[in-house]
Amino acid sequence: MPDYKRLVKKRNNSKRVTKVSPRSKKILAKIFMVFLLIALITGLVFFGYSFLLRFPGFAISKLIIVDENFKPVAQPNNIFRLENLTNKPNLFSFDLRKVAGDIRLRHPELANLVVRRQFPNAIIIMVTPRKPVAIISLRESYLVDAQGFILPYVASGAELPKIVGLSSREIRVYSVSDSLRLNRALSLLRELERSKIYPEHQLTQIDIREYSDVVFYLDSGIQVKMGGSDFSKKVILLKGVLQQLKSSATAPKYIDMRFDNPSVLF
Repeated sequence: MPDYKRLVKKRNNSKRVTKVSPRSKKILAKIFMVFLLIALITGLVFFGYSFLLRFPGFAISKLIIVDENFKPVAQPNNIFRLENLTNKPNLFSFDLRKVAGDIRLRHPELANLVVRRQFPNAIIIMVTPRKPVAIISLRESYLVDAQGFILPYVASGAELPKIVGLSSREIRVYSVSDSLRLNRALSLLRELERSKIYPEHQLTQIDIREYSDVVFYLDSGIQVKMGGSDFSKKVILLKGVLQQLKSSATAPKYIDMRFDNPSVLF
């Protein structure tokens, strides 16, 4: 005869309902509140950003273009114009990096530039033009900066040292020249500036026709032969020679710095 009590007991066990503990309920409630809080914050951020994009007080109406000394630059419209933007500019939607990249691409003659927002409705562009340090004397004379960048301006009346001896193949406007001879001339110029020989003495010309025998001329017509290497060491020795020559009544014809012992010819 079947054991009905045992069958009933088994049936009741199969229908047993798992109860959720109070601790688990608290954890689930906390998780729900966290998700609700995240959704609320996301909604507020999205609403706030949308409001800022539409708020007329942040519509860009001023464009200020200055140099590194905060002085207005000449012909600022050639650098950037708000009218060139397709969308109505807003201070928060204005893409600073894209604009800076476009300006750098169109104006490589700028050594540096910074584009930034100024609340509530202005954009400031600070530009640093490349500073010419010498004139490359060819059929036309071009300005060059300390990095060897050939500026797109024809030199006229600039009181800078002239670099002679380059060919037109070594010069390409709007780019950094890879001429080894030009780099050597600029290296010598840097050493002369570091030692204060220039501009204490007017440097009129650097002749690099001979790669291994660079020659330059000072204001009084003194020819200085530097060879092709060890400019830093030779310039230090040259500074001492020039100090000794201050007491001389007659200027020398040339100073030869190519060897260990400098020689002076009057």
